[in-house]
Amino acid sequence: MATTTGQILIGRSHPNDGGIVDFHCLYFMEGDRPSIIFNDSINSNESIVVIPTIEKTIDDIFFVIVYFILKSNSIQKKIINTSYIEMYDVFSVHERDEIYNDVQNILSEQNLKVIFNIFENSHLLSLVDDIKKYKINFEVTKTIVKREFNRWSGEYETKGL
Repeated sequence: MATTTGQILIGRSHPNDGGIVDFHCLYFMEGDRPSIIFNDSINSNESIVVIPTIEKTIDDIFFVIVYFILKSNSIQKKIINTSYIEMYDVFSVHERDEIYNDVQNILSEQNLKVIFNIFENSHLLSLVDDIKKYKINFEVTKTIVKREFNRWSGEYETKGL
């Protein structure tokens, strides 16, 4: 069963107060295999599912931002079904490398802010250094305290602060 282990907010930095004026959100889910979910509620009610590569998950997240949110024409490649994309199947290694390079260039010209809310035990926790290679405004947040009900003990457990 898939579970959300990350939320990515995409928007602009607030000029005075920090934070973000967000206009889109992606969900990173993990289970049998990871997926990136984008619900385009602004332009349609369509949900888009992208199955990322394991080794370039962050690059795939930024691909989704450029392709589906910024709708950049310079990376309009051979995507036939735009509601479900498996990066390994749709693009060769060479094509993905070209796309990732284009994505980095496109994002460096934008004034975006991307906030990665990364939950406990997410694959994304090991990929924070990959975010740093992009020339964008970004924030990474992670769980500092949580309380969950333990079905085995029948009690709430608090971890963190």
